[in-house]
Amino acid sequence: MDSADAGCSATTTAGDSDGIVWFAEVRGGKIGRFDPKAETFREYQLPGAEPTPYALAIDQNHYIWYFSDHADVIGRLDPKTGRVIEYPFTHSEISMREFFLDSQGRMWFASARTTRWAISTLSIRETLG
Repeated sequence: MDSADAGCSATTTAGDSDGIVWFAEVRGGKIGRFDPKAETFREYQLPGAEPTPYALAIDQNHYIWYFSDHADVIGRLDPKTGRVIEYPFTHSEISMREFFLDSQGRMWFASARTTRWAISTLSIRETLG
């Protein structure tokens, strides 16, 4: 693919340690990446009936984390395989807009859907079989 989807609406961007720029395409239901060295784009279609990725961050293992606003799920994209794992979020309509990675590798998020701000850490562990 030579360019990002013309109808996409990038909401959040993040750069990884390899210089790749990642972006959430809220209207297209995709996570996109741009490699400035190769000048190439790639998109990853997200699962579900109405994926709407908004918040986006990259962890220390180079996984891409996102929050799908209309689906109320937190998702993790493995860019090496294209595999997406989604975790239902227990509070509907939380409207996450940002993730933050701290020096200990914990992913933090904030929400302002209501008149109160909520801050918590993500603690998701996957069992490998």
